[in-house]
Amino acid sequence: MLSKFFTTSYRFPKSRTASLAVAAAITAAVGTLALAAPSQANTMGDVSLQFDGGYNQISSNTTTAGVVSEPYWNYQTDGTQDAQGSFTSVATSNGGTPNTNNVLLNSTGASSGVTYSYFYNRVSDTGGNDSLPAGSGDYSLAKEAAGVQSNVNATLTLSGLSGSYDIYAYVNPMYFSGSGTLEEVGLGSTNYYLSSSSSLTSWVRSTNTTDVSVPASNYVEFTGLSGATQTITVFANGNAYGLDGIQIIPSAVPEPTTFGLMAVAGAGILLLKRRSSVKA
Repeated sequence: MLSKFFTTSYRFPKSRTASLAVAAAITAAVGTLALAAPSQANTMGDVSLQFDGGYNQISSNTTTAGVVSEPYWNYQTDGTQDAQGSFTSVATSNGGTPNTNNVLLNSTGASSGVTYSYFYNRVSDTGGNDSLPAGSGDYSLAKEAAGVQSNVNATLTLSGLSGSYDIYAYVNPMYFSGSGTLEEVGLGSTNYYLSSSSSLTSWVRSTNTTDVSVPASNYVEFTGLSGATQTITVFANGNAYGLDGIQIIPSAVPEPTTFGLMAVAGAGILLLKRRSSVKA
């Protein structure tokens, strides 16, 4: 109906009052439709999850970490060494209190509705980058990872997601594999490459979608996602590697008032263009 309104030939009255009335009508029609447009509801909140070998958990719910610095980090506590399988046992960062039904908490300490299953081949030594500020949540996140041996991909499946969101994946090297190891992390049709380093002192993002000239980096970001389920793959690359953790952060959605202002501006431009053509 709206497209028909704009494509139908309409002769604007030459009087200023009538022209303003038409502009007001256009603004009201477009603005009403924009304000009525459904928003992409997100009921999760910000969700952070750490994988570790049992030595460097972010164990306090007030400790913040990550590119989006957040408290209430969930962490995996399966405690299994040198075993291959699907691990889903997690505990909140609130002193090790188990999550109810494995549902992760969000950054306010409330249930997010998000669960996960992580399939990987665990190795006993999972030391990673220890160059981030000592004693910080970022140090704990970068230092410890769910290490994976070189013979199998690791897959992390997230369920219960809502709205639109971005996912940050943190990847660091195992000490025994050294720095400079090429890492590959994929979600959907997008794969990113990182060149691991045990000496990075901050979070450095890689946007490389090829394995050429990959910078030293320790996280990637998948943006503009939607859907209740996502699977992240960390590919076997011939060396030990590890997924330190992830963050699920809702994408920014324009407020309805923003759409309304855009409608007003658009109506004004159309009116001015039409009046100019009439005068000519």
